[in-house]
Amino acid sequence: MSIPFPGFTGPSYQLTNRAAASERLVNWYCIPNESGGAESKFKLALEPSPGNAAFCPLPVPAPFNQRNRGLLELRGTAYGVNGTVAFSIDYGGNFTNLGTVADDGLPVSMVANAGQIFIASAGNGYVIPAGGGAGSLIAVETGDFLGASYATFQDGYIIVVTPNSNQIQISGSTTTPLGDATQWDAANVSIQAGQADLLQAVISSREYLRLLGSRRSQIYSNTGNAGFPFQSYNETFIETGIAAPFSLADLGDSLIWVGQDSRGMRACWRDAGFQPQRISTLAIEQAWQNYWRVDDAIAFSYVWKGHLVYRITFPSALQGGTVSATWEYDATASQLAGMPLWSERQYLNGANVLTGRPELFHCYAYGRHLVGSGGADGNPGAIYQMSDTAFTDCGTDIAGNQSQRAIVRDRICPHLWSNNKRLIYNRIELELARGVGADGGGLGADPQILIRWSNDGGNTWSPEQQISAGKLGEYSRRVHFNRCGSGRDRIFWIRCSDPVYWAIVGAELDLQECAN
Repeated sequence: MSIPFPGFTGPSYQLTNRAAASERLVNWYCIPNESGGAESKFKLALEPSPGNAAFCPLPVPAPFNQRNRGLLELRGTAYGVNGTVAFSIDYGGNFTNLGTVADDGLPVSMVANAGQIFIASAGNGYVIPAGGGAGSLIAVETGDFLGASYATFQDGYIIVVTPNSNQIQISGSTTTPLGDATQWDAANVSIQAGQADLLQAVISSREYLRLLGSRRSQIYSNTGNAGFPFQSYNETFIETGIAAPFSLADLGDSLIWVGQDSRGMRACWRDAGFQPQRISTLAIEQAWQNYWRVDDAIAFSYVWKGHLVYRITFPSALQGGTVSATWEYDATASQLAGMPLWSERQYLNGANVLTGRPELFHCYAYGRHLVGSGGADGNPGAIYQMSDTAFTDCGTDIAGNQSQRAIVRDRICPHLWSNNKRLIYNRIELELARGVGADGGGLGADPQILIRWSNDGGNTWSPEQQISAGKLGEYSRRVHFNRCGSGRDRIFWIRCSDPVYWAIVGAELDLQECAN
């Protein structure tokens, strides 16, 4: 009997108890079917997630070969910080050294006003002036500047969190109240008396100012008050704080972050109207709860082929804090599917170990998605562009030589189970983009899918079997594997890594149900 494989395509949902839920989706993203047609071939398809392609010279020239700590686009130019160096990078990938900043190992907070860029780095403030060229970076050294651990911009003001405090300070002085990020007055401060915990982050969103502590958050608005323009909005408090300051990202219509409160919850929250909604799943939260640490998580949002995506990387998640982990929440697909859709993103490093993604920061400039490397690829400070045609990643091999790294794509499917009866699996046939082999021979000319299965809840797995997805032009090739054995509780795992367009629609099963 041939039946559609239920749940063959879907998001990551793997619980600690693998016998209950085993699903993983790695380096793919979900495409919900919006057509609504009764004859539609799929409900949820899988598209390959983008790799990275070189944008700047590789290896990165000194002194820019330090891990990337932030990126920002302003008026058609991309700016960033690599280690101790502030820079601009042009359309051709050429760096310009703007000056030196302090480096405490944390990300920088970069924000632009009408023409300047303010950088909060290691508690200090720096300004890239309008049109700033080589060596133009200005250190904010006035004694009235109280330091900055986080920064945002609203209504002409740079607003910063004073390090290790529950206080914000706004830019401006008696002579220059607006428009110059080098001018500060020690009196232009507001202390959040309603918060016992320290402020962790501040962000401007839809003309409101959001102040996030480690346990609770506040909302401010610009009232135009002559003494201090930003005042509490209706004395509103939100009983959810932020666990990782640089997990905070703006999706345009809402904010998103990894939150916690007095109960110690590690969950992902999305706030579209001052009422945070949990968008992580129990499976995601179980994974995060086991991470070595989450406070150093770094996130950014981007739009890819119509999908609004939130990507978060935990640099110190696994193996005692030495291996990173990356997750993506697809806000667009989640809305269409009516449930949170999360997937995992991985990178195959020079030692052939799968880790989280090396790209930690993002800006959209020159019509490209630019991302900055934190160094897990062997190219600290590299600026890449996301690519949907390379189907590989840039990086170095174990000897430090530049190499194209394979993108390993995994799908571990849900349990196949029928009241604990034995099922005989005569055939599994995959519905996917066929005949997409690479032109000219070599790697990917005859792309292979690897398939294996488990009959014990994912504790042990069968040997891998290979199936050809078809050489270039073999569009009618059937992609199937026969005589897959039997089991009472079967999990299938497919993997592919050839540098071709791996798009999957679904699968069919030919199986028999036994009486016992």
